[in-house]
Amino acid sequence: NINCQRSELSLDDDVRILLYTGRLSAEKGVFDLVKIDEKVREAYPNTLLVIVGVGTAETELLKQLPNAKFLGWVTHEVLNKWYTVSDFLILPSKFDTFGCVILEAMRCGLPVAGYSVKGPKDIIQQKVNGVLADDAESLAENIIQVFNEPSLHQSLKQNAKLRNDDYSPEKIMKNCLRILSCQWNHDERFW
Repeated sequence: NINCQRSELSLDDDVRILLYTGRLSAEKGVFDLVKIDEKVREAYPNTLLVIVGVGTAETELLKQLPNAKFLGWVTHEVLNKWYTVSDFLILPSKFDTFGCVILEAMRCGLPVAGYSVKGPKDIIQQKVNGVLADDAESLAENIIQVFNEPSLHQSLKQNAKLRNDDYSPEKIMKNCLRILSCQWNHDERFW
């Protein structure tokens, strides 16, 4: 459990931090970050997009996102610090089937903004532990709405940690055993 203060990363407390972590490639939807960053910065100029990762789209993203902070590859310890101090994890991919990064972020109390597609929508609960949308502009609007309601943002952070607990190995194993037990009791031919 990482406990990090923004001052450790040379950040002011009033900066809104949007975090992307993953491979920097077109199929990960990283170019949607440009629209999301632009729209959120219109409403909240003191927003910082932090990008963790490397990939083939990095050179083009550096051109299109001159105000973003590019960290490249970082250790898990450093990444966990960014999860802890950020305001939202942005998951712009429409093709991730589960997205372990969602649970990594939620474990640190970081709500996630992603697309309403298989994977993210199975984990993210709309305005409970994150936000979902169908396109970059709507995703940015959802983030802005949350920023407009500090108590909602705080609630999303608390609920993100709780949602992560739903995916603990213990809960998963208990659920599997419960399902198997029900199946055994209802259909002995199953075995």
